[in-house]
Amino acid sequence: MGDKVEFSPFGPTGLGLHITINPEKKPKVTIDKTGQVNIPDNDVSVSNLYMQHGLTLGDKELRALRLSRPQGIYAIDTLLSHLPGFDQLGKEMRLNLAMKAADLLLEKSLEAKLSREVPTPLEEAEQADQRLRMMFDNMRGKDVSKGPPPSLLDKVPLGVSLTVHFSLDWLDGKN
Repeated sequence: MGDKVEFSPFGPTGLGLHITINPEKKPKVTIDKTGQVNIPDNDVSVSNLYMQHGLTLGDKELRALRLSRPQGIYAIDTLLSHLPGFDQLGKEMRLNLAMKAADLLLEKSLEAKLSREVPTPLEEAEQADQRLRMMFDNMRGKDVSKGPPPSLLDKVPLGVSLTVHFSLDWLDGKN
């Protein structure tokens, strides 16, 4: 199979069995001969999230994200090493799972925070639509009926009626 199919417990919909055909080459955690762990950077996805909201990250913010990411990966790796099934995986494979989990958690939490604090134009339009709908619903009042026009017309207590009488002379054409 090689690089043509990828199986993963994490995917766009969360935990589960995820199969990817022709996956993109993703950076992997490597362990060198001395036991030193090399964790690749992942600034692209976080930067893209900020750019979608019209924001840019400065050097300080990127540096802080770079420093906190390995700490999160090691924390998740420690957690996985104590779970049945994951404790039997090799350190490199467990670190790769931890890296994916840390990146997903970071992306999802940033996405949620940014959508609240700095919504995109589409999110702003959806929020405005919800506010307008709520205002419209509250303006109607309690005693206002809702429904299709013919059924609402049946509920109207007053009405107008027009009756036209034709004389027989007019119908016969005698005028």
